[in-house]
Amino acid sequence: MRSKRIVLHDEEKLKNINPETAQIMQRYKIDMSMRNLSPRTQKHYTYDLEQWFIYIYDKQQNRSVKELTDDDITEFIYYCMSEGNNSERIKLRIATISAFYRFMRKKKLIRENPVEFIDRPKKGLKIITQTYLTAEQVAMMREKLISSNDLQLRVYAMISLSTMARVTAIASIKWDQRCTVLRRTKNELQKL
Repeated sequence: MRSKRIVLHDEEKLKNINPETAQIMQRYKIDMSMRNLSPRTQKHYTYDLEQWFIYIYDKQQNRSVKELTDDDITEFIYYCMSEGNNSERIKLRIATISAFYRFMRKKKLIRENPVEFIDRPKKGLKIITQTYLTAEQVAMMREKLISSNDLQLRVYAMISLSTMARVTAIASIKWDQRCTVLRRTKNELQKL
């Protein structure tokens, strides 16, 4: 289940975050690009860190990240949890902040990483509902597909049934992949 999105982003506040924090963040962005992190990873790290900086601006007197303790970081993590972030999202936030502090430690800007003193949440139980069709439901589905006269829908439905693939996997199939799968499911299609 997807975690609730927390939006703290505010361009005005970002312009006014602690100058030392802003300077370290600029150096960190350079470091991320030099380490060839994917643009997507850099974007996510930047987004999470900027949300944290705004929280510091709003709730922790806009102090420098160098001055914060593990209790200050725990306060932010607790805020995210109380706003609806699930344990997987919390682990990502903690990992992002920890990587930022590792960078500062590597550059000798701090003596220790305060995130090392924070317990990370255990793996959360994912809520998964699996639905299996009965033979009668499959037969009824085939009848409805025939009456719809939509060949493309019939192809997708039969590929889904014969491969048991997830909806996202079926939706991302390319045409040449469909042709390969169609050859395998030709017998199923002929039953329609």
